[in-house]
Amino acid sequence: MEKRQRYELYAAILDFCSQPRKMWFLVRKVNSNFQHMGDLLSALMMAGLLEESEEGYKTTELGINWLEAWEEVTSYGL
Repeated sequence: MEKRQRYELYAAILDFCSQPRKMWFLVRKVNSNFQHMGDLLSALMMAGLLEESEEGYKTTELGINWLEAWEEVTSYGL
């Protein structure tokens, strides 16, 4: 099985967080662990792609734009 690339994980997280999600949900959905998920979430928040609230993590408008661009790039099958 091929190890998933960091950008694929970013895309999965941003997609799942179209609605506010708690970290345990993301860990389960992305099949990761809390340490690794914390690192990924921190990177996304530092880039302004994700925000955290009492309800959980949610994709920002910038994150939605990034996800749309990612989906367009990956649609070429490269």
